[in-house]
Amino acid sequence: MKILNKIEYFDEDLYKSMMENLRRYKKSTYPVLRYDTHVELMQGYFWGDIVKKDEESETYDLKIDTSEIFEYIYGKVMLNYTVYKDKHLVKINSLTPVLPMVKEDLVYYKGIGIPKDKEEEYKKRIDLFLERKGKK
Repeated sequence: MKILNKIEYFDEDLYKSMMENLRRYKKSTYPVLRYDTHVELMQGYFWGDIVKKDEESETYDLKIDTSEIFEYIYGKVMLNYTVYKDKHLVKINSLTPVLPMVKEDLVYYKGIGIPKDKEEEYKKRIDLFLERKGKK
């Protein structure tokens, strides 16, 4: 039987709110992180670039796939975590980008969630990105 790793968070409440925000801003990225990546970490599959390695632990940076438009507007979705193999422990250190907290619903434009109060600004940025890519 395979021993499962335990997952700890830098601040569990903050991490959960960050995940909820990610779900609101980019609905297709949330399940990849929540259901695929977390399960793989628990099962001992460690992906990403090794940032730091010593006798007791390894620290990884994992880029979570999302759209080019989302990366242009908000930045790459990166998960930084440390694996303690002797303790069967994975500690999630950070999740970026830190998306703006919104209480009201988001407006969706070309598959990207944008805050209502900055709707025009974000639409212009998305259109500019698509124009540069020749996809408008």
